[in-house]
Amino acid sequence: MPFVIESIEHNGIRRVMIKNKNTGEHFSVVPEFGANLNELVVRDRNENLEIIRGYKSREEF
Repeated sequence: MPFVIESIEHNGIRRVMIKNKNTGEHFSVVPEFGANLNELVVRDRNENLEIIRGYKSREEF
């Protein structure tokens, strides 16, 4: 299966990321803030496009 689930803590935010290892497409949610969709990256024509750019620190929330 090409998908992995990672728990990442950075700048005071814990994100859960689901990532396709083959393409690099991924999305992440922030469980502490109601599991908000924080980041969405999809593939189009051999290029990953950042559709939703998430918060990078707790202060940005």
